[in-house]
Amino acid sequence: MKSFLSIIVLSLCFITPSYADDISDFQIEGISIGDSLLDYYSELDIKLNTRPDNYPKSNLMQRTQLIAKSKIYNTLNIYYKKNDKNYVVYSIRATMYIDTKKCKKKLKEISKEVSYLFPSIKVHKYRQKHQSDKSGKSIVTGHRYWLKNNSYIGVECYDWSLQIGKEDHLGISVASEEFQEFMRLNYE
Repeated sequence: MKSFLSIIVLSLCFITPSYADDISDFQIEGISIGDSLLDYYSELDIKLNTRPDNYPKSNLMQRTQLIAKSKIYNTLNIYYKKNDKNYVVYSIRATMYIDTKKCKKKLKEISKEVSYLFPSIKVHKYRQKHQSDKSGKSIVTGHRYWLKNNSYIGVECYDWSLQIGKEDHLGISVASEEFQEFMRLNYE
């Protein structure tokens, strides 16, 4: 169990606590904010897995959903700017399908490890109803670690209601300040 947690934390980041101010130091599946996605996946894979735009107010960012190359995660959702031939990464989200009870245990373990590794990062803990479930039965529990420049690391458990029909899962995210601004503009 400890080795599994170590693999998750090590796949999340490969830095020492003193360097925790730069979001590009964090990695998921070896990918960092600011990297070219072409260093990890072919352009064909990226284009074939690009998802429809969920944010009609903006034509800035595009999302691709890729199969994770490790056995830890199931999928990666990566945002890059539309029309960017280098596919520079602005946000990465890895998903691990896991039942709610195990997810909450993993959330606590990973969050404890991230807090230990990066004690100066501010954390916001939350438990809330998922906005896309009108019944109010789907719950998101998470911890978001804020860096100085408004970028963040997030760890979340999604407990979906049976009516929604989605799989419960753990999500680990790394997002740049620019991606945060993109989301703010598209959720208002």
